[in-house]
Amino acid sequence: MSDALISNFNSIPEGNTNWADTVNGYWQNLDQAFISGGKYLSYLNVDNGTLFVDTTPHRVGIGTSSPTAKLDVDGDAILNKSKADKDFTIWGTNATYPNFFIDASANTAQILNQLTVSNAASHSTLIIDSDNESTSKISLRRAGSEKASLFASGQFGTTVLAVDPIYGLSISLDGQDGTGSVAFIKDSTNNVRIHGGQNYNSGYGHNLILAGGTTNDYPAGNLLLRGGYITGSGTYGKIYIQNPVGTYNYVSFEHTAINFNDGNQDYDVAVWGTSTANPAFFIDAGANKVGIGTSTPATALEVNDQYSKFGGLNKRNSSQSLADDAEISIVTETVGFGFVQAGDNEEYALFSWASNGTVTLIQNSTNVVASDTDGKLCIYDTGSGIAIKNRLGSQKTIRFQLNYS
Repeated sequence: MSDALISNFNSIPEGNTNWADTVNGYWQNLDQAFISGGKYLSYLNVDNGTLFVDTTPHRVGIGTSSPTAKLDVDGDAILNKSKADKDFTIWGTNATYPNFFIDASANTAQILNQLTVSNAASHSTLIIDSDNESTSKISLRRAGSEKASLFASGQFGTTVLAVDPIYGLSISLDGQDGTGSVAFIKDSTNNVRIHGGQNYNSGYGHNLILAGGTTNDYPAGNLLLRGGYITGSGTYGKIYIQNPVGTYNYVSFEHTAINFNDGNQDYDVAVWGTSTANPAFFIDAGANKVGIGTSTPATALEVNDQYSKFGGLNKRNSSQSLADDAEISIVTETVGFGFVQAGDNEEYALFSWASNGTVTLIQNSTNVVASDTDGKLCIYDTGSGIAIKNRLGSQKTIRFQLNYS
C-alpha cells in the first residue's frame, strides 16, 4: 500500500471499492480503508492535512505529515476537557508503577522515581507553584507521610506542623512546633538564633545567638549561649566541644579578648584536668579567689600542691607531721636554699646546699645540725639527696620553704 492523505477520501461516494486520484496521483484500494461499523475512512470527515496515517511504519500524525513516533502531535492537545474522572497513564519498563500518572478524581500527579528539568543553555529551573498564596502549602512526602512543608508565608518546616512555623526554618523532632523543635530565627534586631526548647521567647529553652543587632543585650558580632529554664529550675548553659578523632580538643582565639562573666554575677569558672575531685584551675567569682588544684581557695591564690615554678626557680612549700626518726627527702642533685621550722618554733634554720650535697647552716637554733645526729633536727646529705629528719624524740610538725634550680 502507498501513503495517502485521509482528506483525499472525503469525495468518495459510499459503495465505491476502487478509486484513482488523478490530481494527487495516489492509488488506493478502499477495500482496506474501512473503519468500525463498515464506514469508510471518509466518515472521519477530517480537515485537509490535519490527520495523517503513515501505513508503512504504522504511524499517525496530527498536524504533521511525517510522524516520527506511533503518535506524533504537532500542536496543542487537550485531555479530558469534560473534566470527568478519566485518568491518564504513561507506562515505561516498570511493570508495577507507571512512569507518569494523573489521577483525575484526586487532582494529583505521580512521577516514578525522578523528575529532571534540564536546560543547558540557560541553566536548569524547576518551579513548583501553589495557586492559593494565602492558605496553600507545598508538601514533601516520604512513604505516604508528610515530612516537610513550604508554607504560604515563606517559612519552611520539617515534619507535620500544626500551624505555620513562627520563624524562617523550623525543624520539629516530634511532629509539633514546640517541644523537641529546633528553629533558625532572624529576629527584629537582625540577630540569628538557633533555638531548641518549649518556648521561643527569651528566658526559655536554649538559644545559640549570632548577634547582628545593635541592642545592649546582643551587641553586633557577639556569639551568645543562653541556657534557659528547664522544668521550672534555673540551669546553666553549657557548651560541649567533642572530638571523637584525635587526642584532645581545643578552642583557638585569635585577636580576641575573652571576657568571662561580663555581668559581674556569682558565676564560677572551672578548668578540669585528670582529677575528678579538684579542678586544675578554679575562679571563685563570689569570693574573688583563685585556686589551682582546688575548688575551695581560702586565699586570693591557693595552690593545692607543694611544688611551683617562677622564672626558672623551683619552689616547694610544705607543712607535714613527722614522727621521731622519720625524714622527708626534699631535693636531689640541685643547688638552692631554704628555711625550716620544727614544732611551735622550737627549732629553726636558714640553710643552703650545693650540688655535691654539702649543707651549710646560715642561721639556726641550737638543736639544728647538718648531719644525722640523735636529739637534733637534721638537715643533711643522705647520699641520694638532701633530707630533713626529725630526731628530736617526739612527733613534730615540720614546715619548710625551698628554692632551687
